[in-house]
Parts: sequence; structure tokens; C-alpha cells
Amino acid sequence: MARNPPVAGACPTAMPISINRHPAAAPALALGRAQAAGARATEQLASGRRINRAADDAAGLAVASSITARVRGLAVGSRNTLDAISLTQTAEGALGSVAGNLQRLRELAVQAANATNSRADRAALHAEAAQLIDEIDRIGSATRFNGLALLDGSFAAADFQVGADAGQTLQVGALANVRAAALGNPLALSSTLAGSTLTAASTITGPGQLVVNGVDVWRGVPVAADARLLADAINAAGIGGLRATAAATVAVGTYSAGASGEFNLNGQGAQRFEHGGLAAAAAIADTVNLVNNGPINLLTDGGFEDGTLPAAPMNYLYEPTDQRPWSFSDTGVTGNHSAFTSGNAPVPQGAMAAFVQMGGVLSQTFSVTHAGSYDLAFQMVQRLNHGFAQTVDVVIDGQPRLQVTAQPTWTAISLAGIQLGAGTHTIAFVGGNIVSDGTAFLDDIRLAASGVQPPRSVVASDNGSDVTLTAADGSNIRLNMASGSAGMAGLGGVAHGVGSDGITYSHVDLAYEGNRPLTITGSKAAALGLGATPVVVRRNDVVAGIDLTSAAGATRAIDTLDGALATIAAERASLGATQNRLHAAVSATQGAMLDAQAALGRIVDADVGAATCERTRAGIVQQAALAMVAQANAHASDVLRLLRG
Repeated sequence: MARNPPVAGACPTAMPISINRHPAAAPALALGRAQAAGARATEQLASGRRINRAADDAAGLAVASSITARVRGLAVGSRNTLDAISLTQTAEGALGSVAGNLQRLRELAVQAANATNSRADRAALHAEAAQLIDEIDRIGSATRFNGLALLDGSFAAADFQVGADAGQTLQVGALANVRAAALGNPLALSSTLAGSTLTAASTITGPGQLVVNGVDVWRGVPVAADARLLADAINAAGIGGLRATAAATVAVGTYSAGASGEFNLNGQGAQRFEHGGLAAAAAIADTVNLVNNGPINLLTDGGFEDGTLPAAPMNYLYEPTDQRPWSFSDTGVTGNHSAFTSGNAPVPQGAMAAFVQMGGVLSQTFSVTHAGSYDLAFQMVQRLNHGFAQTVDVVIDGQPRLQVTAQPTWTAISLAGIQLGAGTHTIAFVGGNIVSDGTAFLDDIRLAASGVQPPRSVVASDNGSDVTLTAADGSNIRLNMASGSAGMAGLGGVAHGVGSDGITYSHVDLAYEGNRPLTITGSKAAALGLGATPVVVRRNDVVAGIDLTSAAGATRAIDTLDGALATIAAERASLGATQNRLHAAVSATQGAMLDAQAALGRIVDADVGAATCERTRAGIVQQAALAMVAQANAHASDVLRLLRG
């Protein structure tokens, strides 16, 4: 349908004139938006923040809140770490003072240990030491940080919050107690074990049989059943703080009257004993000691204790046949207080002696295993109830070596440097050509290798009526009764054999010093006499107990102070390492905080350039909108003029 043509003379309009719709609404809305944008830009520029309320950026505000919490937590953690550093520095400084006092105490202890100090000197040294000890004790009690005691033993391991989140802690270990009553070796223990007597089964033949403090005593060499050998093996194992000691072996005999006999002690050769009314125990003890405690005698029965004598006063025997292995020609043996010896002092060894008269020969054949130099020693005296002084020639292998004249008292005679080859030799004592009744008594004849010989292990003593045998080094005592009985020798009750050795064993005692109890294990610990429970005593070697008034106390104080100094040095080293770690933690925390602050700034901080541009744009738009609103408001006046006509 065709549209009506326009009326001629009519004025076309681009916009109708209406009174129900205000034409200024659109410019007003634009003006509001421009004002709002300008206000936001002005607020951003005024606050410096892009997000001032949740409406600005809800998601950004949530992220910014989390980062802000982390930044602030890191800041507090950094301060906490610095506080921890201050605490450790306080403790370390106090420890330095304690170390200085300990060093001075050690100087005093070394000085007091010297033998040149008098009692007054050591008292003065101890007085200074006491003052230093009091100062150490004061430092240990008074060192505090923010009221928290550090060095009195109450500071346990503590966790310092060095990070922003839960669990981000750094631990400072427990600090040492440096009071004088705790410094030194307060945990030092002394452990002792008194072993039980060994038996024939007390041997070590392989690994795992005796283990002390975790160390196997076995070193690839079997150890026989002998206390001295066992103690040596334990000490050779090198167990720190442990000392094994073999207790002396003691065998107490009992006496029963009887005839003579012969025994062999520890393989030292046959020893004769005789009971013809003599002081048997003393005589046997002398015989044992002669053989066992001096150089090994190549001559047998140098004390002439073998054989049997008639009863007193005729207790002498001319050319006896039972005085083995001596040979007598115009010579013999006698006892004390006989017709021969009345007026003479008792014989020096045992109760019997040999006599040599004019032309008589006393001789013995002996064997030498090792060629070398040998020394002869004997004692001789003149017969006092006869007025002639007898001379005696010493002849070895037919060669005269020495001539001596008997004196009124027992006199020691010696001939050194006799060269003997390996093999059989003969020694003879030949009477000089004096009158027939001229007599010399000889006793205690010994022929032994030249030089100092190691003492034999067994010592015999007369315990009143019987004989006691003692091996001070803990060696076994081996007794073999070749003839007679042990009781006749004063050795009744002592372990012995007939034709073989009977053995008396000792035991091993252990002493250990360390910071843990002594432990003994192994399949043969009980068999070795070491199966008992050790006795443990706490020594409590501490600075507070230092005593410099004696050399022994000063020496012990040096060890105590060494332990105290080691404790302080270790504690300072630990604190130094902790301080270094805390400084590293501070650096890491501060670095993390800077990174978080940068991230937070990128989210919440305003972009000043963009905000300025936005504010300028909004201002321009606002001015334009205001002009349009003014024009729109003029439209209402036009409508009224039209209506007035």
C-alpha cells in the first residue's frame, strides 16, 4: 500500500517533540558514568591502591588478603629469628666467660700438681680456684634472656617460629648446664668386677668367647688357663678405660710330721726337705725362695737340705750317701748345734750345711744348656770349736779357680765371669792341707748365669708352722710331689700331683672407668671367672669437687677440667652453628617477604599513569555530558513556547 505523500509546506523533523519522555535522560546517564569513573580514578590516585573495596576486584582482593597474611607472618618470623640469634649470642658470650675461668683453673691445677709446691702453696692455689669455681657457678645460674634461664640445665630444646606458616620452625637444642656441680664428668662411672677362681677350663681358644664392652678379646692366639695370661690378653685388646689385674695366687699349706721328701715347684727343679727335728717350715720356705726368687741355680740342693741326720748332738754325717747329687770324699753334712757347729752361728740357708776338712772333696756334676758367662756364689765359715782356719780350693773341670780361707763368721764368697760351654761340667770344693780337724762349713752354693736374672714367680713364707706360697703376678702355682707327701713339706692342702703338676689358680679383677657400665659377654665369660655382675659406682668428677690441696687431687682436677673444657667447646661450637643457621633463616625469610610484597603490589597497587589517564578521560566526558544535559533541558522550554502559540 502506498504511503501518503507528504503534505505540501509541512516541516519534517529528525526527532519528535514529546512531553512524556525527557530527552535529557541519556546525557544524564552518561554524565553519571563519567562522574563515577572519575571518582574511581581519583580514589586510586589518592590511595595509591587499585583495589579499595571488594567491588573493585573481588578475586584480586581474595588473593591480596592471602598474600598480605603471608607478608605480615614473614615479617614476624624474621623478628622471631633475630630474637633467637640474640638468645644464642647471650648464651655463647656467657660460655666464653666460663671457658676463660676453666682455662685459669687448669693452669692452677697443673701448677698444684708439681712436687715443688708446699702445703701452703697448694692452699693458696686452691683458694683462687674456689673463687673461680664460684664465678662459674654464678654465670651458670644468672645467665638469662628475657627472664629465661639459659645455662642452668633448665633450657630444653626449643622451637623458634621462623616462617609465616604453622610448622615452619627451627630448633635450638638444649643448652648445657654449666654450673660447677654439673661441669666435668658428672656421668663418669667406675665399674669393678671381682672375678672368680679359674679352672682348667678357663681358656680362650677362639672368637666370641670373651667380649668386653663390645670388644672381642680373641686375637688369634689361644690363652691358657692362667690369671696372669688372661689379664695380659684382656689388656692387649685395647679396651678404652679398662684395666685387668691378675690377683696374687696364694696357696696356704699345712704341716704334718714325717720323713724327708722331694718336690718340684713350677718346674724349677727338685727341692728336698728334711724334718729331723728342724724348723721345717722356715727351712722349706728358704729353700723355695732360693730356687724361685734368685737366678736359676745350675747346682742342685745348694743348701744341703737333702738327706737325714742323726739326732742332736751328733746330728752330723760323714760321707753321706743320700745327699743327692753331691759326692762326698772325706767331707760330710751337719745341722745346727751339732758337735761340729757348737759355737757357730746358725747356717744362713735352711738348717743344714756341708763341711770340708783336710784333703776332703765336695763335688757335683751339672749340665749347661747355653754356653756363656756364669757366676759362683757361696757362704763359708770357720769351725769355731776347733782352732784351725781351713782353706778351700774351688776347682771347675779340674782347673783351680779360687782359694779362700774360712773366717770366724759366715762370709759371702763369689767368683764371677766363669766361662762354661754347653755340656756337662764338674765343680769341686777341696780342703787344704791343714790339720785333720781343721774344718770349713759351706752353704747356699749357687752357680747362675751372669747378669740380672728375672725373678721367679713364687715366693714361700713361713706362716708360723706351715708354708704359704704366693705368686704376686697371678701366675699359676704348680706343685709336683716327687717323694714324701705335701703335708710333710708343710704344703698339705696345696693342689699337687705325684709325678705331675697340681695347679693352684688365681682370678682376674676388672676395673673400668667410662660413661657407661661395664658389659661382659661371650660363651666362656663364666668359665673365665668373669660371669658376675659388675659393681657400678658414679664417680661424679665435677668442677665443684676440685681439690688442689694435694698433688693427687690436682692431677685428678686436670682430667676433670679437660672434660669441662671439652663440654664448653662443644656447646659453643653447637651455638655457633645454630647462629649461622639462624642468620641464613633470616636472609631466606626476608627474601621471601620481599617477593610476596612485590606480588601483592602487582595486585592491589594502582597504576598511576592509567588512573591519571582515566581521570582525564572521565573529566572530558563529564564536561561533554554536562553540555548535552544543558541542551536537553532547553528542549522543554521549546515545547512550552509552542503551546503558548
